[in-house]
Amino acid sequence: MSLGLVALFGHFSFVGFGTYVIYSWDIVEPMVYFIQLAGSIVLGLQFFKTYSDYSNTEFLQYLKNKELKKLCKRDGFDLEQVR
Repeated sequence: MSLGLVALFGHFSFVGFGTYVIYSWDIVEPMVYFIQLAGSIVLGLQFFKTYSDYSNTEFLQYLKNKELKKLCKRDGFDLEQVR
């Protein structure tokens, strides 16, 4: 959750600082568009990979399951037999 907060704060800081201090809106607008487009693509790919809505708990569960499968494969443990 803190990573999302840092990313959100960084995005707003970039837009504000870039628009009013360094550049103008005409220069910052395409950059913001592509940043938001990339975010939409990443969240879309995450949805199609897990077929669940984006939430922190769902994403954390996905990462835990991915790591568990990797560890079971490395150690030769059959997880399907236990379930």
